[in-house]
Amino acid sequence: MNKIMILEDDENIRNNLIELLSNKGYAVSGAKNVKEAKEQIDNASFDLYLLDVILPDGDGFEVCEYIRMIKTEPIIFLTSVDDEASIEKGLNIGGDDYVVKPFRMSELNARILANLRRAQLNDKVSDDTYTFPDNLTAIERELMEIFVANKGLILKRETLLERLWDDKGNFVEDNTLTVVISRMKNKITKGKIETIRGIGYRFEV
Repeated sequence: MNKIMILEDDENIRNNLIELLSNKGYAVSGAKNVKEAKEQIDNASFDLYLLDVILPDGDGFEVCEYIRMIKTEPIIFLTSVDDEASIEKGLNIGGDDYVVKPFRMSELNARILANLRRAQLNDKVSDDTYTFPDNLTAIERELMEIFVANKGLILKRETLLERLWDDKGNFVEDNTLTVVISRMKNKITKGKIETIRGIGYRFEV
């Protein structure tokens, strides 16, 4: 059973999410502020985190950075803060996805499933010639698997987006893809991701 932590200061939203996700078969824990969230992070293991941004004693960005110091499990921001700068910041500091309120529960559930599936990928690709850096998030690992399997080839952005939106419920928006790949370029030490302007990307080992 996958375990999810929800950081949400609105009691009604938090309790509704706990109930709905529990009915989906998840073990769910709720936190109402940054202090409670950090205590749970320190004392328990979770498979995925849902973080609100605006909180009474800080913000979800702070909690995301705290998680990323010690853990690589998927982080989804679930918030009414929808300006481009906040979305970019959330993804740049280690978030895997960003869902804006109000949202459909079916969409949230699809994104949870997608991120959990990515997190189950092995840290080595099938040809055993490339090892992923330890600091990659789940979506970054999945993209690296695609790049390494197609090393030397130009991959169109549309191709990558299609690979990340399939019958398993994966979803990555175009702007999110740009931010994630930019972040990956700063993390990988073996090989290089080259941007082919107007077309897509090419990975060379």
